[in-house]
Amino acid sequence: MGNVIRVGAAQISPHFFDKEKTLEKTCRYILEGGQLGLDLLVFPETYFCGYPYWRGSVSVRRSTELAARMIDTAISLDGPEVTQMAETARAAGVNCVVGCNELSDRPGSLTIYNSLVVISRTGEVLGRHRKIMPTHSERAYWGLGDASDIRTFDLDIGTM
Repeated sequence: MGNVIRVGAAQISPHFFDKEKTLEKTCRYILEGGQLGLDLLVFPETYFCGYPYWRGSVSVRRSTELAARMIDTAISLDGPEVTQMAETARAAGVNCVVGCNELSDRPGSLTIYNSLVVISRTGEVLGRHRKIMPTHSERAYWGLGDASDIRTFDLDIGTM
């Protein structure tokens, strides 16, 4: 038998629209993944800080308020939340993939993307992958990804 790679799926929910509590929970699970000897820990799509479940089920006014909260709680690749997750991944010795609502890095833009952030067990933020084509009602919330995010990431366990 070849090398065994231990992968964990973090089947957990975020603290909806609460970056601080979600970050605390995320770091706790990353540390637990390290204690379990995981090589890779994967968090759900838009784990940081929630999926827009309300489309078509609330008033337009409420939907607009919630969309604004989504922007307010989106994270940046170079922001403090990703930095803390990277430091925790290094401390735990676990590669991580974290689904998030990512705020565009273009100055002045309020576009958010349905993204995956890839962090190595050495604490290096290797990059992100933005969902290329949000489906149906998702397009009301997320921008379209592009070809610049179609790439591989080299981890110590292999190329992903």
